Amino acid sequence: MSSQQQQAMMQTSITLPSMDLSEVKTSIEKQCTCMESINYDVIGKDIPRLVKNITVNHQSMTNVAHFLISIINLTLNRGNLNYHLYFNNLYNQLQDLVESEDLLSDPTFLITYLKNTLLVSNPVFYLLRCCNQTSISSIITYFKLKNPTLPFQDCNWLIHWKILDLDKNGIHRTIFVNHERIEKCSIHGNTLFIFKWNIQFEYEQYVTNIEELNRSLISNLDMIKNRNYTNIHLRRLKCNFIEIMEYNSEVLLNSHLNYPIAFQSKESTLEWLKNIYQPIEIQF
Repeated sequence: MSSQQQQAMMQTSITLPSMDLSEVKTSIEKQCTCMESINYDVIGKDIPRLVKNITVNHQSMTNVAHFLISIINLTLNRGNLNYHLYFNNLYNQLQDLVESEDLLSDPTFLITYLKNTLLVSNPVFYLLRCCNQTSISSIITYFKLKNPTLPFQDCNWLIHWKILDLDKNGIHRTIFVNHERIEKCSIHGNTLFIFKWNIQFEYEQYVTNIEELNRSLISNLDMIKNRNYTNIHLRRLKCNFIEIMEYNSEVLLNSHLNYPIAFQSKESTLEWLKNIYQPIEIQF
């Protein structure tokens, strides 16, 4: 884009279609909660490409097997949030299959394996639906439409899982999946500012089945399909602006474009971003 085109874009009022939160909610329900609309290919495609940007209970994931076994361990076992004595066995079992069956060479290979191992009604499958680009696309669009004149660029995308038992037996469990979005604004390829905001999915599970609470830990992946598990429910989605991570005033000083006064300082830029990324909460 030429400098004249950039300047015209900043000086011209552009009318774009708006999007309200009810539309965001409908889209998220379709992508993350409705059993009839599971996009299996997205799950199979995005997990391998995102896994190095994922943490589970503050531990960085090293590969797909590490991530999946961590979620299986922390979600399907009750009252034990540490990596139990079978973790290495489960990891080795899955990692051997990933390599021998070439499960990551095609998204359908990984998904077929997960379908056969977990069954689609399993809570792990339900949670994996929020760990991809499609699950957050509507909320990203919602904020983009609030800012039609200044497009931002993706800079980084981190996903932090936090799985908490609220009692020692694992009866009441809360799962947070936090998408940390880092974006930037550039002028002629030079970064003016970088900022961070987040999208957080909050899930809840109450287990009242005594057999499920007292059953033995999973020691082999083949055990999973023979067990029934209490459903997990999406309770709410929250979005918040977090911070400006970097602001380079010299970029603006060296530009001949007439950028809005909102970007003349870090403080004014912060206020402008906070106005765009106002906190929201959607209940399900």
